[in-house]
Amino acid sequence: QLDAQKRRFEGLAALNARYDTTAMFHTHSYFNGIGGMVWDMWMLMKDLDPRHIGINFDIGHVMAKAGAGWREAARIARPYVHALSTKDFIWERHADAAPGEWPWYTRFVRHGDGMVDYEGCFRYFQSTGFEGPIIPYFEYVVDVPGAVLPFNMNGGPYGKWTLAIPEKTFRAFMKRDVALHRQALRNVGYAQENQAKPDRGDA
Repeated sequence: QLDAQKRRFEGLAALNARYDTTAMFHTHSYFNGIGGMVWDMWMLMKDLDPRHIGINFDIGHVMAKAGAGWREAARIARPYVHALSTKDFIWERHADAAPGEWPWYTRFVRHGDGMVDYEGCFRYFQSTGFEGPIIPYFEYVVDVPGAVLPFNMNGGPYGKWTLAIPEKTFRAFMKRDVALHRQALRNVGYAQENQAKPDRGDA
């Protein structure tokens, strides 16, 4: 399977070279997928030009899949990492797991409420001169005061999502997460002027 995928990567890199663009693969931690551990994604592109193919390194998914091994994954893949995406997660045990089924699952939670080492990740990439985009994802369910049901910030189910909470509340959740990222970046030495500045009070 890896050999077959490598041929597809070679074709994609050639296509991007023709148009002077860069393809980025987003890392995911789901079962039976390529890229969650990062080293397998790196194996497919290590002989290709990183100007035309690379990785969107999702620190939530990578840590969910590799645990503390995110450090080795980041080091080996660093020349191909063009963007960072962020999520936070916890391991959750499902009491109703079927007999013989592994009962632990990844559940994404609010930024800062889970297991992700934001400062450690940012510190490493800062030390390598990383200047690409850092993209917070809002893929979690949150309790809203006064609401009957928890609210899904991710927007699911696809095509049926509506903003079922006040827009001001929705923006406040997003701004909280952005503020957490800004503080983590400041703590590891990223210059304030290098961080994207919100305008018009937007998140």
